[in-house]
Amino acid sequence: LFDFMWTFAQTNSSGVLCGGHSDAITNTTKLAALMKNIVVPILQKYGTHPAILAWEVMNEPEWIISDLPQAFPNGLSVPVTMAEFWNFASMIISSVHEHTHHMVTVGSASLKWYRCWTPAFSLQMNLPVLPLDFYSVHYYSTMDNLFLVNDTYLGTVNFMPQRQV
Repeated sequence: LFDFMWTFAQTNSSGVLCGGHSDAITNTTKLAALMKNIVVPILQKYGTHPAILAWEVMNEPEWIISDLPQAFPNGLSVPVTMAEFWNFASMIISSVHEHTHHMVTVGSASLKWYRCWTPAFSLQMNLPVLPLDFYSVHYYSTMDNLFLVNDTYLGTVNFMPQRQV
């Protein structure tokens, strides 16, 4: 449904305003309006469409979450906190489950962060559990030979999907 670049500082591209929407995640009034006027109507319209397998809450949200373990917010974004993103994601996930017959996921930017979307991580961080239907992780060849060992929150993970421990 959304891309992390949606939260970049607002720019003007040939007269079109782009980005600048972190406040739709952090401001409860704007978030409610987003859900009511955009998200729910889209889900209601396409909620039974047979060509849709799943809805992605956001593409690579790790690039905008300031306090995520191993955080690396994109310098162009206006970052949000884990609590703010979890609230946003919880509302989207609930709406997908309520208004569609489809699954819902988050498009994680790296295997480094796949544990962040699990119930165990949410509980460890005192956040609400996100009832995702499956985990979706992106892989880029630039991740080859990168790994974490015994990270407090993320554990041990090789970023290459074919070389997990």
